[in-house]
Amino acid sequence: MDVIHGNLDGKEAQINKVKEASQTQRDQRDVVRADAEQYQSIIDSTNEEIQNSYKAKDETRESYYEAMFKFDLQNDKIRWIRGLRNQKKAIESEGADRQDRIAKKRVEIENSTNPNEK
Repeated sequence: MDVIHGNLDGKEAQINKVKEASQTQRDQRDVVRADAEQYQSIIDSTNEEIQNSYKAKDETRESYYEAMFKFDLQNDKIRWIRGLRNQKKAIESEGADRQDRIAKKRVEIENSTNPNEK
């Protein structure tokens, strides 16, 4: 009987060692899970910050290209107005030059002698 109790005590000691090792593993697993949850929350908040940064980047890009488009429209309008102004000046100067040439021709005609008159 002592042999059986000795074997049982030995087996119980081995079982208790295995149970303690198993409990230690469970405790370590729980610690690892708690650390993993902490890191996951950090990862989630960082991902949210990244998404917000991308949204801000997209909004900035859109506003930049919108401003650039408006700037180009303004420049096109300015060029068109300058072209109209230059055309107006050219037409006015042509009209003035034409009037000057007509006036000079009239004076020249008035001052010239008629070849038919002698």
